[in-house]
Amino acid sequence: MKIAVVGAGIVGAAIALRLALQKQDVCLYERTEPGSGTSYGNAGHIGAASIVPWANASNRRNALKWLRDDLHPLRMPMSGIPGKAKWIGRWLSASRDNRAERGTNALADLLRDLNEDLAPLVEASNAGPLISRKGLLHVFADPSAFAVASAGFELRRHYGIRFEELAPEELKEMEPALASKNLRAIFLPDVAQVHDPEGLVKTYVEAFVGMGGKLVREEVAGISQVDADAVEVCAKGQERFDWVVLAAGLQSEDLARDLGVTVPLWAERGYHRQFNHGADLLSRSVLFVDSRVVLSPMARGLRLTTGAEFTAHDAPPLHDAMLPIFRAAQAALPEMPDPAEGEPWVGSRPSTPDSLAIIGHAPKADRVILAYGHGHSGITQSAATSRIVANLVRRQAPHLDLAPFSPTRGW
Repeated sequence: MKIAVVGAGIVGAAIALRLALQKQDVCLYERTEPGSGTSYGNAGHIGAASIVPWANASNRRNALKWLRDDLHPLRMPMSGIPGKAKWIGRWLSASRDNRAERGTNALADLLRDLNEDLAPLVEASNAGPLISRKGLLHVFADPSAFAVASAGFELRRHYGIRFEELAPEELKEMEPALASKNLRAIFLPDVAQVHDPEGLVKTYVEAFVGMGGKLVREEVAGISQVDADAVEVCAKGQERFDWVVLAAGLQSEDLARDLGVTVPLWAERGYHRQFNHGADLLSRSVLFVDSRVVLSPMARGLRLTTGAEFTAHDAPPLHDAMLPIFRAAQAALPEMPDPAEGEPWVGSRPSTPDSLAIIGHAPKADRVILAYGHGHSGITQSAATSRIVANLVRRQAPHLDLAPFSPTRGW
């Protein structure tokens, strides 16, 4: 079969590689350098523990308080709200307890075979050296927040997620460079760390090309199903395919506008600062739960990641608003080196109201498969998404119920 994959971020690259492994004839369209977009700047976590949707009752209760807190990374500038009433209304609906529970069930199903889904992609691309498995720490300065989180983690235990509660002295022994001796922590031993997220995408794409795949460095302007068996991609020219897979992040919403999709996207922007060296200060990634900031040891030094800024994709970055958050996080690691970049990097994640990606056939174009809207979990969910897409193009039933991920799901 002749297949086009639109978008070479981590999701599109994983899909293209999976299809190449199945000996399909694949063209991968990407207007920029593969992996240079939002996939470049994340914290690099891969773990089946990422099953609690951001759309949940606790976040709904606390959202207004966080928006008034200068040291909390949640931002929703007024300039970015016009036109987003539908998204906000659906988020409020999805945040109800029963809806959030259904979201958790769906994410647990999606990530149930995470390691098995990831293994063939890593093996085919020789990406093993880019990934370590030393776990992830959730660290708490506020004892009450630790108590609340401990209760919440029992939900993860129900889904088979392993974790350990650490006393301050145990945390200090595990990560002696952290500043405070009074921090509590929860350790997730099975979370993997990608030390070069951009490099992982490039490695996937290089393996894909090495298997005979074609990388087309053009911007896709349109997708249309021309008959029951063919889809046309409009880039610099027009080309027909048996299938088209749309995995272009935020750009997907425009390309899918006439395909019957009813689930809206909003740009959830994240920021990071890259520090010269310093990766040896930490043995693993540390999430500071109180401030929602992550410190990750990367191949090019230590990376500090934060931000959940819902705004227009092309709005000016809020660098000044993020600086107090970065400074507060730096205080947690006294030996942190100087930043390697003058201003924080910023990237826009494609986020849905219920925190579930859009995966499945386009309602008005059966030969178009949608695979976008993974929010800040693209690197974790990419392998499972690639397996689903590979099954769909072969007309095989996916390994899970796709109704929660439907492009026309109800609210």
